[in-house]
Amino acid sequence: MQPQGDGDVLSQALKMVRRHRGMTAIAVAKQMQVPLRTYERFEAGGNRLNLDYIRRFAVATKSDANAIVMAVLIGSPSLARHSADNKLVTTVTIGGARFNALLGEDIARLDARAIILAVCAMYDDLIAEHDRQQLASRWLEQGARELPQPPPRRDR
Repeated sequence: MQPQGDGDVLSQALKMVRRHRGMTAIAVAKQMQVPLRTYERFEAGGNRLNLDYIRRFAVATKSDANAIVMAVLIGSPSLARHSADNKLVTTVTIGGARFNALLGEDIARLDARAIILAVCAMYDDLIAEHDRQQLASRWLEQGARELPQPPPRRDR
């Protein structure tokens, strides 16, 4: 598989999010307040990374601008789609901004090992929460199937 360029990843990410929202290019262009042709070039990944357009797109599609940028950085357009609803990457970014405001220059003195362990613990906790949600959903579905189902009444 050939490595993708930033423009290709951005294009795929934008299309995934737009389609997830059930929006047309015309609707997104209108919400972004740009001409359709300008939006089409943006969605095609034909221009340099434009943070203003990414932010406008995120507002128009109610998605996660930071996840779109991160998707390009890590070469995984699906991250933008997966984070569109829960704003995962924006949440992590807010945490980073607050952490920077609290520690500032002291961040440089943190041991890389401590940072890695903390980040891994955060993601391990999220994976465990995902697993608990899946278990609860399966339990509820199974339990509902096991409940007696009375026959429908004919007198109603």
